[in-house]
Amino acid sequence: MLDRTTMLPWLLLAACAGNPSTPGDASAVATATTVVNLPEATTPSAAPASASDTGLAQLTERFVDRLDTALDLDDAQTAQLRGIFAAYARDLQPHVTYIRSQPTRFAKFEAARAIRPEVQRLRKQTDAAIQPVLTAEQYARYVELREELREALRERFLEG
Repeated sequence: MLDRTTMLPWLLLAACAGNPSTPGDASAVATATTVVNLPEATTPSAAPASASDTGLAQLTERFVDRLDTALDLDDAQTAQLRGIFAAYARDLQPHVTYIRSQPTRFAKFEAARAIRPEVQRLRKQTDAAIQPVLTAEQYARYVELREELREALRERFLEG
């Protein structure tokens, strides 16, 4: 079971997963940054393979495993998705580190709001890379799973 601090990458993923209702709508990011008890400020480390890097990589691996089962992927599709999500995790990690480095919840919220367009761009780029790998039916199911994850995370953290 993941604790609230390790869920920040998933929350960023989920907050930016759907189509935003308006460009200035930060409600999903607000949920991600204000409800979760994030650690106090830390200096971002240049060390490769930090605990948070590993956590994000593990989360994306588990998500690909879930997609493999739910979408009945063949080996080639699974390998391609692992590469795509590994790149996404690598690109998302500096943003996660930046948000976690902020000293207060308000600062975390502001940081998340400031980087939201970039995170959404990364998500769109990732979706564009995923779409040709999957069949039309698989891609439609992927979008459903992504939305289910987003809603489950939102409900889990609103209750907690």
